[in-house]
Amino acid sequence: MTGGEPHDDTNFRSSGGVCLPIFWVSLDVFFVWYNFCRVHQTLRMTPAMEAGWTDHIWTVRELLTAAETQKKAA
Repeated sequence: MTGGEPHDDTNFRSSGGVCLPIFWVSLDVFFVWYNFCRVHQTLRMTPAMEAGWTDHIWTVRELLTAAETQKKAA
């Protein structure tokens, strides 16, 4: 691109915007796993247990079941 040409970013978007939503969903899943499923060494429990949001360590199956139930309710 030379200095006088307008910027055309269509050549740089080969995915059509599909990757960005997948990125955000995977980031959400990571944060939920991190707070509900992973025991932190310094806390000796999950951050969700420390905050009083749950009374037990969640399994990944429980996490996915809760997400599926929430999706059906919406």
